[in-house]
Amino acid sequence: MPKNHAESASGSPNVTSEDRKRISNLKDSTYTESTLKTYRSHWGLFVDFWKERGSWYEKGIDPRPADSELVVAYLAFRAEEMAHKTVKNDVASIRWGHAKDGYRSPTNCQEVKEVMRGIRQQSSPEDGIGKRAPLMTKHIQAMVEALPLEEPSEGAGPKRRAKWLRALRDRVILLIGFASAFRGSELVEIEMEHID
Repeated sequence: MPKNHAESASGSPNVTSEDRKRISNLKDSTYTESTLKTYRSHWGLFVDFWKERGSWYEKGIDPRPADSELVVAYLAFRAEEMAHKTVKNDVASIRWGHAKDGYRSPTNCQEVKEVMRGIRQQSSPEDGIGKRAPLMTKHIQAMVEALPLEEPSEGAGPKRRAKWLRALRDRVILLIGFASAFRGSELVEIEMEHID
């Protein structure tokens, strides 16, 4: 087993695993729930990749601290299909997965930075390396129709009403974006006063 996978998080031998868990939970409380959900999801994908690539993998072995060469291999693999922004989320989740339990993150090394610059150069804002098929009218219609249009009753409660309002907002964004052929970066700049 490679040495770096046998290493444990640095710290005082007087700090228990329960102490570390409480500290980790407090660190997580600085993130929104949606950010944590994204990090956990992306971290899980990296761990799956690590398991597949590690012939020495055994159940119960912690992937941290991860080898930087494996990290860049993972990022290059992800960049084949994912947009640069998604791969940036992968980097952030690997950093989070290490830092939350006191491990040194491999994402700070020069090799990771260089690979990320290369991914950015080869990737458009929306696509991974190479081109994807464009969304057609039927795809936009399906997305718009999947969003609830009927206004909830007065007794439905604030969560139901908020969900409906978000659906209306999402319909507007999809339709304006499609009709105007806007990129995502242009859509996010639209303000209420821009819309009649």
